[in-house]
Order: sequence, then C-alpha cells, then structure tokens
Amino acid sequence: MTFQALLFGTIVGFGSFVQGMTGFGFALLSVGLLSLVADVYWAVPIVAVLAPVQVAYNCWLHRAGVSIRETTPLLLAAAVALPIGVISLYHIPQYLVRPVLGCVIVGLTVTPKLFVGVGPRVLGTLPSKFFFGVLTGLVGGATAAPGPIVISYLYASRQDRHQAKSDGQLALTLLGTMIFGLHMVRSPDPTSQLLHAAPLIPVVLLGTLAGMQFSTRVPTRRMRFLTDLLLLAVGVYLVFS
Repeated sequence: MTFQALLFGTIVGFGSFVQGMTGFGFALLSVGLLSLVADVYWAVPIVAVLAPVQVAYNCWLHRAGVSIRETTPLLLAAAVALPIGVISLYHIPQYLVRPVLGCVIVGLTVTPKLFVGVGPRVLGTLPSKFFFGVLTGLVGGATAAPGPIVISYLYASRQDRHQAKSDGQLALTLLGTMIFGLHMVRSPDPTSQLLHAAPLIPVVLLGTLAGMQFSTRVPTRRMRFLTDLLLLAVGVYLVFS
C-alpha cells in the first residue's frame, strides 16, 4: 500500500468520523484536505463519488429521527438550484465562494445565540426554507459540500438538535446523490473517478459508524457545544483561508 493511498484513506476516514459524530463535515474536510495533496478539480469529483455512500449510511443510522414533511421544502429548493452550482464550478473563482459560505455558517450559528427564539420563529418559516434550500443547492453543486449550509440552517431553525441532525442526513443523501450524478455527467473520465474512489468506501463506512457511536456517548449539552464550536471553526476558516 502506497503512502498516497494511506494519506487519502486517513483524510476520508477523518471526514467520515466527523460527519458521523456531528452530522456534517465530510465533503468539506475531505475536499479541503485532499486539495492540499492533489488538484482541487480531482478532489471534488472523488469526494462527489464518496459523499452519497457516506451520507446514505449515516442517514440509515439516524433513520428513526427523520421528519420528511418538515424537510421537503428545503430539499425541493436545493434540488432545483444544485445543477446551477455544478455548472458554475469551473466558471466562478473559489476565493469568492469560500468567504461567503463561511459568513453564512457563522451567521446561522451565532444569530440564534444572540436573539433567543429567532431560530425556530424566523428561520423555520417557508420562505426561509426555500432561501436556504437554494443556497444549499448552489454551494453544494459548486463545492460538492452542501453539508455546512444545510446542517447549520437546520441546527439554527430546530429546537431538537438530534432531529435536525437526522433530517440533515436525509437532505445530504438526496443532494449527494444528485451531485454524484451531475459530476459523473460532466466528468471527462468518470470511470477513473470511480476506480480511485471505490477502495476508500470501506474506510468511509467504518469512520461514519465510529463517529455515530461516539456521538451517542456525548451528553446533549456537550454535543450542542461541540457542533456549534465546529461550525464556527469551519466558518472562520472559510472566511480567512
């Protein structure tokens, strides 16, 4: 086994563990770290192959808490906007996408803390669901990482963070599958992407299961603090990276 294969496995394993624990982070962490050791236009399609596997398994692990009715408007808006995001990947500078994404994540994480009750009352409305659904689709298509937007929105708009995490996995399963299909259509060499990604699938599954099991041992208040802290860290990193 080559050093490169070990490095790639470690990166996607870590990303899978984080998403299994917090409900988000796989695509963003994997793309970000892989782009340090490989070309970003190679990293994004590879993660686009692995992401549906990761989120589908995570959704299965969280299936008991999913609320399809509450999540449908968000998913419809994201599904419409997602192809536009995929098309824009090669036409918009990434240095513009990342700071905007970071500001949205930080804003969604901080605002409910500053204005108690604003999350469920304002962010839970139908217009908010459509707005953040469109934003999720655009960002998810352009970066193969819809997780931070949809999870930070659901965490800000729901009182029950466990249900928000479960609904987030349903959203990411559907969006990740769409991203996979669209990137396969646009890819100049989809067979190569599949061959590079396939050996990493067992690592993704094991990392996801380990992260989910770890999250069940963390008290609710600590889990809320941990997820908020990680969201803020991701947001600030995107703004200044």
